[in-house]
Amino acid sequence: MLKNVVLFIVLLHLMGCVGFTTHTGTESSVQQFSWYQAGREGLVKDQKTATKYWGEPISKSIDKSGSEKWVYRGGLAWRGVTIWALIPVPIMAPVGNNYVEMTFSPSGELTHGTAEGMNEKGVVCYLIYLECNPEELP
Repeated sequence: MLKNVVLFIVLLHLMGCVGFTTHTGTESSVQQFSWYQAGREGLVKDQKTATKYWGEPISKSIDKSGSEKWVYRGGLAWRGVTIWALIPVPIMAPVGNNYVEMTFSPSGELTHGTAEGMNEKGVVCYLIYLECNPEELP
């Protein structure tokens, strides 16, 4: 019991943060697509370069306008929480893959690319201990 009280008092006198963040879903974004592209040997400009740098997609679909959407597996999809108690302690597990989608015009040029990335939601509260002596105030 005494150890817990001493630990609590020490923690109150340190700067730090407490809280948590959850990592339970994904967001698709162009920025994440750019990050995935940076890890490949070259940039995708059309269907030919997509096949060259990414290989065959796991699925293809064509809409009414003739545009094609290709879907690839991205990196691992991690889910879990991060507990913040002075330092972050992640409790995460891989639960599948994030996906990369590329849309090509009827002529085969890349018109749009997005990729899933982990989103974070949560609350982190910063504790800052400042000592103030009222006798020293003007």
